[in-house]
Amino acid sequence: MDKHPLLGKMEAEWIEVQDGEVWSYRVSASPYLPQWQDVPFAQQAVRLERWVWDKRAKEERYSVHYALTSLGPEQAKARHLGELLRRRWGGGESAFLAAGRALA
Repeated sequence: MDKHPLLGKMEAEWIEVQDGEVWSYRVSASPYLPQWQDVPFAQQAVRLERWVWDKRAKEERYSVHYALTSLGPEQAKARHLGELLRRRWGGGESAFLAAGRALA
């Protein structure tokens, strides 16, 4: 398992089973943003790890995703932010901006 580099982080983990696959998630969120960060709306940094085990193919996939959110720690805990980020892959979520876009 990968180490979480976020300071002062809140964490959550959960598992979902869908279409013959087991999806495991681990999310961490932190209000401590790097000093070089210059995105005025950003209240928290979010890191979401995802493991997908395909039972039929007996293969595992792993990915890590980062995001910034305008939601503060008092508005959204780690699990809620992870679920919002996960839903973003299937649609849009205005509270998030992908870190790559924010810095580009």
